Amino acid sequence: MRIVSLPTPPGACAVAADALRARLLAATLRLTTKNQARVWTAEIVFHGSPVRTPNPKEQGERRCVYLQYELGTEAARTADALLQDWSAIVHLHELLHGFMQRPRQERETLWAGICIRSYTYRTLVIGFGAGQRATAVIQWSATTQRYRVATPAHQPANNAHHVIHHHLDHYLNWHKDLMSLGVVLRETYAPLLALGRLPTLPQLGLHHVRTQMPTPTFTLLAHSWRKIRIIYAGAYSLEVCIRGGGVVSVRDGSYSKFDRSSVVDEFAPAQGLKVRVHLSKINNAHADLHMRIIKS
Repeated sequence: MRIVSLPTPPGACAVAADALRARLLAATLRLTTKNQARVWTAEIVFHGSPVRTPNPKEQGERRCVYLQYELGTEAARTADALLQDWSAIVHLHELLHGFMQRPRQERETLWAGICIRSYTYRTLVIGFGAGQRATAVIQWSATTQRYRVATPAHQPANNAHHVIHHHLDHYLNWHKDLMSLGVVLRETYAPLLALGRLPTLPQLGLHHVRTQMPTPTFTLLAHSWRKIRIIYAGAYSLEVCIRGGGVVSVRDGSYSKFDRSSVVDEFAPAQGLKVRVHLSKINNAHADLHMRIIKS
């Protein structure tokens, strides 16, 4: 059974939907057998891809998307499921279409160190970090009518963004801009990777009074995609703000944001924090100078 036309989903950009339909070669629905069961299989064929990826399986003039549905369900329910899957394809293409409409020089400049590793019309994978081995998978959920950002953990790259996972979802659904999301992933990767190395398992002996009671070591709380609070032993707090360009700011979280002279009841001030941060800057500067002397 051939599908003559597919509509523009509600809330989708008409220009991006028209650009996607311009790539549509054919759409068919047929009965097939899967595990000795009859299922409906929808085959949607597109002409190539709007973006070139390093995945060798995604090269060629024909790109096929296969969707399967149970045979026993009602025809109306099967049609609704097909339209929901088509809506996910259109909304994901809308995100990529807006990115590709940017000037090429702007894409190459702002996305230095970032690439699109895969695009299957149903999922979009962004690569970033060292060797662009860390990934973020973007999909559209027809159930919630929102974009979903997943940062899977796999070697050799670590999942550094699990702390701000929900904030990344909110950022993408609020801005609907693939380019700015890639910049956020790149700028936050190194600081979050460093924060992820802090031990989180409870330890004994942290309290001088209750030495035999396990006490949490480091706890990370994300207030936004750029602001992370570090709590140590439930007594001290540091607020780390990611500025971008390899720069972070550190603030004693025990003090109020509005009144620097008042201390929050839950936490105690970190003694000598400014001295430690200053010494860290000096040591890093000396290390950079030492490396420059060795290289020269």
